[in-house]
Amino acid sequence: MSSHLSVHLTQAKHSFDIFTLSESSESVQASIASAWRLNNETINIHSHLVGGAVFTLLPIYFHLAFDPPLADAVVVSIFLEGVAICFLLSALFHTLENHSPKVSDFMNHLDHLGIVILVWGAGISMIYYSFLCDVRLRIVYWTLMSCASASCAAMTFISAFRTPKYHAWKIAAFVSLGLTGIIFIIHGIAAFGLETQKRRMPLLLVVAMMAANLVGVLVYAMRVPERWFPHKFNLLGCSHQIFHIAVVLAACVHFATLIKASTSARNETCVVV
Repeated sequence: MSSHLSVHLTQAKHSFDIFTLSESSESVQASIASAWRLNNETINIHSHLVGGAVFTLLPIYFHLAFDPPLADAVVVSIFLEGVAICFLLSALFHTLENHSPKVSDFMNHLDHLGIVILVWGAGISMIYYSFLCDVRLRIVYWTLMSCASASCAAMTFISAFRTPKYHAWKIAAFVSLGLTGIIFIIHGIAAFGLETQKRRMPLLLVVAMMAANLVGVLVYAMRVPERWFPHKFNLLGCSHQIFHIAVVLAACVHFATLIKASTSARNETCVVV
């Protein structure tokens, strides 16, 4: 669907539903009001609106329930608030998408920025526990992750990078961000051994988190199931909605991973050489 059109459900005289397109709302108030009516964006908006609200408060729960050391509280909170920012920007984008082409385009940039922030926060927290006893490597990977994230964020808003001339550079920046999140896991296993890394970071949960994200991305990229049943999943069950739910589940699994890692870290003895 065009980014400046909204889809509304009207009841037909036949046994099937007809979807009609309405022009841009040109009103923030009207766009917000439409978010509370059943339409094709309802699940997208509220799955991330509720998710964003919950993750905003989770640092308080983490502190009260687990009484973590300051460093743990900081890195886990960075992840949780990064998720919250991502989800809330996503909800805002889907709410204002039908405002106008200009507003939709700007909100789409903010939506992409939120994804970068989420990936950065997830990387910061995992790097901390992967290199729990090696400050030097931790700083190296934090720097790489931050530089890659900053590059992706900048390219999201700089208009030149939306032209074909710089398309390869933009792809390279996002690929480097993704690779940074994989390389440090492999490096940690190679440097400290699989058993040590499994103790520091529950790798099965890490795999589960990655799998949830991958399934969501593949479903969204392949447009399943609507590619097989056009217009049957406009309101519920389309690929974009499945992607949203998968990302929420992945974030929850990541939080569970960090809880286990924080608990294990208290029993970790680092040797100073």
